[in-house]
Amino acid sequence: MKRFLSMLLAALMLFTLVVPASAAELKAFSDVSNSIWYAPSVYALVQKGIISGKSATTFDPQGNLTRAELMKMLASAVKSSGELSAYAEVQSFSDVPVGSWFAPYVNWAAANEITNGYSDGTFAPNRAVTRAEAASLVVRFAQKTGVSELKAVNEKTTFTDDAKIAGWAKENIYICQQAGIFGGYPDGDFRGGNNILRSEAAAVLCRLLGVEPLPADQLPTPPKPATTAGTFQKSVAGYSVTGIELKGYRAGVILANNRFYQTESASSMVSRSGAAVVCNGPFFNNHGDLTTYISAVVDGKALRIDNATYPKKAYLVFDENGNASMQFLKICQTAKLLQDGEEVSRYEEVGCNFAFGPSDGSRMIFTDAFGDKIPGTVKCAAVCDKNGVVTSVFDSDTAKSVSIPKGGFVLCQRQRRDVGQEYKWDTFFTKCQVGDTIQLEITYEGSTVQNIRTAISGGPTVVKNGQPYGNVSTYNEEGVTETALYSSSAPRTGIGVKADGTVVIAIATCTFQGLSQVMAGLGCKTAMVLDGGASTALYVNGSTVYGAGRLLSHMLTFSK
Repeated sequence: MKRFLSMLLAALMLFTLVVPASAAELKAFSDVSNSIWYAPSVYALVQKGIISGKSATTFDPQGNLTRAELMKMLASAVKSSGELSAYAEVQSFSDVPVGSWFAPYVNWAAANEITNGYSDGTFAPNRAVTRAEAASLVVRFAQKTGVSELKAVNEKTTFTDDAKIAGWAKENIYICQQAGIFGGYPDGDFRGGNNILRSEAAAVLCRLLGVEPLPADQLPTPPKPATTAGTFQKSVAGYSVTGIELKGYRAGVILANNRFYQTESASSMVSRSGAAVVCNGPFFNNHGDLTTYISAVVDGKALRIDNATYPKKAYLVFDENGNASMQFLKICQTAKLLQDGEEVSRYEEVGCNFAFGPSDGSRMIFTDAFGDKIPGTVKCAAVCDKNGVVTSVFDSDTAKSVSIPKGGFVLCQRQRRDVGQEYKWDTFFTKCQVGDTIQLEITYEGSTVQNIRTAISGGPTVVKNGQPYGNVSTYNEEGVTETALYSSSAPRTGIGVKADGTVVIAIATCTFQGLSQVMAGLGCKTAMVLDGGASTALYVNGSTVYGAGRLLSHMLTFSK
């Protein structure tokens, strides 16, 4: 009976202290799309005053959760701000000074034995919380406050990386797994050493507290940036600069004759695109096979993914709400094999429209942007229509010149396995049958934004944190190794993003380092190089601002 009354009191405390705000008062975060999986959890906790954003307009869902932020979430779940103020003047740890914003929350947690800090008397408030630490802290929180009994609702499932889980955290991790509040990854790993993301923490806390995620019709609509555009011609850092600033535009890529490995006049592509602003894209091999050195996702679908040589690159990114940023990321594409709606196998690290050799074991998607057929022999392939439905399957060494369907795609691999080795994706094609569905999923490793609609690579990076950036070493690391490209003075195109999301396209005759000065001088927070020399081009509303001196393989487009 006493146990029941204590649980009832805890539940009443949670109900009375966490008072929902009206939906009308709930303000949207520009970096949390309503269609993303964690949005209902984030906004449910925001509505109850348990969690807040990194700023008035951003949540930073892919950012690491700090120890101080987690203590604030836990304390705010069961205590009012008035009650927590009693802990403001206490100093439980040497690095939690009186007057700091996190002092009340950390001191409350210490007083309630939810955290003991470190043996040297510190708490490390700004250190990122690992997934193992998060599991242990939420279990201790539940036990000390009584807000959840953490009843087992799932059978215990041993994580595939169980041997790597720290002994001090293992019991609590499996308590969370069985209670259904904290699980692992689709591959079976828990990855306790990984930092927990702010979005993940929101979902965990919702489940822990029994807070219902907000229904779709109660989610606030993120505001879209106002559409503005203006060309300029000015002197910056001693260079004559021509360019344009854009806000509220969506980006795209137009290919010469709608295919890779071809060229077309810039004016023709501008006319076909119908876009308000068109400029030259990243580098391409004008003197050889016309390879386009670009990785891109456009309108949520992969156009080309090249992770073979330089996996992480600088990208111009637009999220689903139209907000622009620059990210240093790796596009990760996964192909899931579905039978009767259930996933039965998956292919990870799948490229797109990237030519690879006969002995290469890469997994690749080819669309009609690559051509009509896959040249040479493939070991195994699945041909899919525009809906991802499998129309034919090849699983032999005799699949030559496999045709690429218009609007569909082919998933293939030239070498399925090495001699004496077997990989977890080997079963994909042995299970694949006509009529199955292959679902493509894209995530972005290293990006602070995940609800990405468009991502276009370029580089190398020439501005970081608002300051000129780059030298021979960093240029080489990002794939530019030809000395003449970065050291000679020639027309250069830079593209960058200001802190408020304004996209800046600028053209100046200079070296890469000169372009660093130009883009920083124009107020860019981050910036990268596009192609230059005779490829330099900028068209606004169909009129030539800077005309290309050669045929191009592709261009970047910007539309309202």
